[in-house]
Amino acid sequence: MSENQTKYSFKGQSIVVKVTGSEQFVRTQVQELTRQLIQLDSAVQSKNSTQPESTIAEQFNFADEMRKFASDPAKNRFLAIALLLHRQGKNRIATGDIHQAVKDYKLNSFVNASDCRARCIKEGLIAQDAKKFYVTQKGAELVGIPLTIHKH
Repeated sequence: MSENQTKYSFKGQSIVVKVTGSEQFVRTQVQELTRQLIQLDSAVQSKNSTQPESTIAEQFNFADEMRKFASDPAKNRFLAIALLLHRQGKNRIATGDIHQAVKDYKLNSFVNASDCRARCIKEGLIAQDAKKFYVTQKGAELVGIPLTIHKH
């Protein structure tokens, strides 16, 4: 392999994806894979939409979960809120969703949530998807909340 080749690997629970090549090739392949995974996720959600949904209260208590992160750095609290919103069914999250959760659940506000988002993107803890984002496996592992695929 030449020095100017880029590597990308992803390990899920039952799949492993490895892509090697030029930076443009890897970027294109990862974008296509992401597009296909979003389609697959939509298909799974549609297939399972006939199953009754449990209420948010039955799944977990958001405020109680967030108390565990009250003294954590802002970045960790940001990730925890995003993951808990994901558990509520939000597959893609906007910074405004974070602000709304802080307000709704009377959590400690962020000095600059947009800065938290930018730092998380830079560190690979969340990934940008158009104007919204999702938490990566690395981000979930940092705060210790399992990253799950939401099913209706």
